[in-house]
Amino acid sequence: MEVGLAGYVLSAIRDQKKRDMATFSIRCSCGRELHSEDAHIGRTVRCICGQPVTIVRGTESTAGSRSSGGRSEVRSEARAESRPEGRAEVRRETRRRTMRSRGSGSRFPRLARVVTWTCWGWLAATVAIWIGLYTLSERTLPFTMLLYGPRWVVLLPLAILVPVALIFAWRALLPLALSAVIAAVPIMGFRLSPAGLMAGRTPPLQVAPNGLRILSLNAQGGGVVQQHLDEMMAAYTPSVMAFQECGRELGQNLAKRAEWHFEQFHNLCLLSRWPVTQRDSMPRAAFARISDLGYGGAAIVIRYTIAHPAGPFELVNLHLETARKGLEGILGDQGLLRDDTGLPNVPASLETDRFAINADIRLRESERASYWSARHANTTPIVVVGDFNMPVESSIFRAYWSALSSAFDAGGRGFGFTKHEGRWLRIRIDHVLFAPQWFETSGAWVGNDVGSDHRPVIADLTRKR
Repeated sequence: MEVGLAGYVLSAIRDQKKRDMATFSIRCSCGRELHSEDAHIGRTVRCICGQPVTIVRGTESTAGSRSSGGRSEVRSEARAESRPEGRAEVRRETRRRTMRSRGSGSRFPRLARVVTWTCWGWLAATVAIWIGLYTLSERTLPFTMLLYGPRWVVLLPLAILVPVALIFAWRALLPLALSAVIAAVPIMGFRLSPAGLMAGRTPPLQVAPNGLRILSLNAQGGGVVQQHLDEMMAAYTPSVMAFQECGRELGQNLAKRAEWHFEQFHNLCLLSRWPVTQRDSMPRAAFARISDLGYGGAAIVIRYTIAHPAGPFELVNLHLETARKGLEGILGDQGLLRDDTGLPNVPASLETDRFAINADIRLRESERASYWSARHANTTPIVVVGDFNMPVESSIFRAYWSALSSAFDAGGRGFGFTKHEGRWLRIRIDHVLFAPQWFETSGAWVGNDVGSDHRPVIADLTRKR
């Protein structure tokens, strides 16, 4: 009887050992541990977290989980936890598993995949908007409306996508960060140039020896600007001041300053510390005729030769046509409201073409003005300033003015908004351009409000030769 009982006990022990040898553990990618037997090798089961796991002994599973190699791994982890360095390693491994679990959205895998693909999709959409803004603006209505409208709307989807990605798929923050950079820099026009960082937030009071500080401002008639004129001149100490929409009162105020050299042509005024030796205006009879139709064509461009101590240079002051006349009735004269004033002497059949006609007129204006202004740039230093009524991202601007360098792009920082309309619309359409073979910039700034809907643009230029 005793022999039979001992044999039964020994047999039970052998059977238990066989069962122990046949069982093993598998760790899912989310960190959960599953137990299985040799009889189930090759099958695919679903973990509690939802991840599929293929049962394999001693190798990596197809779902990225690993087999534990039996109960020995559990015992080895237990032994590791008994040592101080082992406990630290276990804690680090637990944190890594937790981060992997959160990053993969293991609790909501399908939602995590949707969030991830949505974030990458928005990055692709942002790149497409960037390309379209630079190539199709002025040609297609949607991108033109974005060009002259509040471009910060491209950042609005991030207000939803960022917190969702933080919760369900934090790795998707990478495409969102890239889309934010693209939206801020090439789309919205943020600049952070080395010269701008060195120049500071405001122009220094002293201009460099033989330097040239130019101030350009659309004065909106000048009735209010003239009241701030002395304050503006003291704050920015310009060498040359160019005004557009210079009204009668402002012109009279400028002409009284005996220590300056004053010039006026139509609504363009110039004030220079050095004598003006020559002046010439661009022929505009053709543009004047079509401007009567209300589509545009009021471009005024004049060139001066200024006797600078370091050598004479040519300065062009201009005021080009606005895109508003092509967008009236769509955006309105304040950017968001409908304009019901209508166009004079325009057949009703042409009303639908106003956008295309205005864009074509402005293209021809820039084509003629850019050639007329800078045709001697290889032999004569040239600076072009004024109200271009176009941002640098405009396809027209890029086609006809990119041979000249923008002072704010090369020496400014921030967005440099020069035109303020209403509460939401900000845009940079006033520029100081220079021939890069003749000049370089050490800083560019946008001044404070001086009573116009435009802000003054200030740039420090230095002759290279």
